[in-house]
Amino acid sequence: MKLNIKALSLFLVITLLFAFAPMNTIALSEENVISDPIAEREEQSYVDENTEETETLYFEYTEGSTDNNGSRLIPEVGFGPSDPSTDPTLISSLTVPDGVYSLENLGNAGLWMDIQQSKTDPGYHVQQYAYSDNPAGTLFDRAGLFKISRKSNGLYIIRLMLNNSLSFGFSGNEVITKVIPTDDYLVEDEDTFTITYNSAGGYIIKPYESTYAVSANNTTASGAAGAPNSYLAKRTTAAAGTRAIWKMYKYNDYQKSGITVSYPASYTSVGIPVGTAGSMGIKTWSTRVGYNTPSLSIYTGLNTMVSADFDTKEMSFTALSPGSITVSAKILVRESGASVLEERLSFVVIPQEGNYIIRNVGTDKYVDIFGSSTIERALIIQSNSNIYDSQKWIIEHVANGQGYVRIKSEYSGKYIGIDSSDNSSIRQYSTQNNYTLWKFERTDSGSLKLLCKALSNTLVLSPPSTSNGTYLELTTYSNDSDYSDEWVLKSNKYSFTIYHYIDDGYEIRFGSTGQDVAEYQNICSEILHELFDIESTYTVSRYYSCADICTGIPATLSNTTTVCTHSNIDHKTRLKIKNDIVSQFNYGNDTTAKIAWTGHVLESRSSCSYSSSHIIVMTIGMVTDENNNNKSTDIIRYQRIHTLLHEISHQLGAPDHYCYDENSSDCNNPTNDCWRCDNNLSSPPVCIMMSRIHDIEDRLSSGNVDTLYCNQCTSSIHSKGILTHLEDHHK
Repeated sequence: MKLNIKALSLFLVITLLFAFAPMNTIALSEENVISDPIAEREEQSYVDENTEETETLYFEYTEGSTDNNGSRLIPEVGFGPSDPSTDPTLISSLTVPDGVYSLENLGNAGLWMDIQQSKTDPGYHVQQYAYSDNPAGTLFDRAGLFKISRKSNGLYIIRLMLNNSLSFGFSGNEVITKVIPTDDYLVEDEDTFTITYNSAGGYIIKPYESTYAVSANNTTASGAAGAPNSYLAKRTTAAAGTRAIWKMYKYNDYQKSGITVSYPASYTSVGIPVGTAGSMGIKTWSTRVGYNTPSLSIYTGLNTMVSADFDTKEMSFTALSPGSITVSAKILVRESGASVLEERLSFVVIPQEGNYIIRNVGTDKYVDIFGSSTIERALIIQSNSNIYDSQKWIIEHVANGQGYVRIKSEYSGKYIGIDSSDNSSIRQYSTQNNYTLWKFERTDSGSLKLLCKALSNTLVLSPPSTSNGTYLELTTYSNDSDYSDEWVLKSNKYSFTIYHYIDDGYEIRFGSTGQDVAEYQNICSEILHELFDIESTYTVSRYYSCADICTGIPATLSNTTTVCTHSNIDHKTRLKIKNDIVSQFNYGNDTTAKIAWTGHVLESRSSCSYSSSHIIVMTIGMVTDENNNNKSTDIIRYQRIHTLLHEISHQLGAPDHYCYDENSSDCNNPTNDCWRCDNNLSSPPVCIMMSRIHDIEDRLSSGNVDTLYCNQCTSSIHSKGILTHLEDHHK
């Protein structure tokens, strides 16, 4: 996208200025061009690369300034041979030499071609203005200067010296500025001009193939805001007379160049939020013909922080991860591409505003409030689970925070901060000051470190041990393999609530108190949060199922295998268990699932998910053998985790990928998503919706959960992608 540079009040503009000698043999560097100049004019020597003789140059410095709209001007440097001619040369030849010119109207002596309000954007009038002196002389006013270069076919390119990517042309009867390519060879003929000498003592300028000339319309000079009568116009030479003729003065002083980088002021005052698709407007000018394009690059030290794409007019990028980035703007002054002046612009990419949990990389524990307290100055700790409300945090952007944010507890409404009298103590506070301002900086491992503004970024947030409930403190960053001073910030973009119901038969068969189900759900919640930014909340409760009541309460292990003997209904089917949940607890919905855990033998061993009612029935299949005896504890655990994650994924829109009948050309996969029959794949996808995965916990601990799902399931575009479902139903 392109920035609206016209809204100057919203943009901070940084301008670089540099001037160079017209000698390609000088080896220039940043050090010998400018370094806190102490004299207005001084001599420096160099060795000519061709003659190997020592020559002397005279350098002249102009101090930078700040204008009313916040633009910062870097000190301008001019250099060249001693005593250069400062007087512009009046050109009176049939062919106009390449160079920078001022143009005085022959019919209106003392009025010069100029750009309305010195605008550097397209769409403004070309006008006439009464300068106090020739703009091509010592005045060097770029609003009244134009760079002219001749193409091989005899046509001329005219560029504004305010912005070398602008020219002008007719729009109706007016003369209006417009964009042209910065490279001369890319400029089409229709964007060029004929410039012909007139015996009256000046030049007639006509756009390509036009019979009309760029002319003054009357004798009015422009005021500060521009005046319609001063605007140049499209006129015939016969009608305009000498007002269609321009005297051309060639600039002869030091060669000069400049580059302007524009971007929203919020990039520095607040920061660049993650996800921002931003751009920086680039404008350049140079008195040297053919040098119209800046050199721009980005330094992050870490390629994953931003995705950047540069061209000659703008830099566009997408901010991907919190941390500091530095953009380097350079002006090219030699054919070799060597840069002699560089300005680096620093920015901070900040998390988006929203809800997060903050996990320690080294301890795998979460930032929490001691005792889930809401009182002022309660200590901040690390704790095991990520299911407590006191572990949920809100990132708030700060006006003029300059890359710092506040971290507010969603639970208590207070901010993480440090004790002003004890910097090692991390507590929650209602006050908003530098002690509650934090910056996220990216580490070499790709994680984040947290620094407090009050301590000038010298210490980072860290737990002193791996123990649950340990108070957090500030320590010196170690940058080692311990990673206890590094954090992962995960957003809670989507919400999902799960109600687990354990029947009597399940408790008898597995000796469950609900803790095992909670552990299975915690693992699934971490995976869903890691991959899809889902904030899962859940409850686990006991109930009597229709299967319990059918064969007797309290349930016994033998009762769990007894078949239903009622003549009119079978209470030991998955459908009846589902209907019983609806009867007792109502239906689920798009953002709520209800899961029945039964220990009874049902008509099928397969667990199933009912999408329309948002109910899952977890059977004893895969965790018992053919004689309905429980398998080993470790098998029960990994099979339960797989089945639970698989069935929850159905609730989130992911279909089965497996073939329901490999002996048929159409297996009747109920969602028409069979890898073989419906999708015509050469091999089955690696996905939890295709085959059983036994090492889910290992993948979670090693950070490889992205291998659990195929590309279709993680898609935000595919109609059967989980992210597509979340966007439609879980915001």
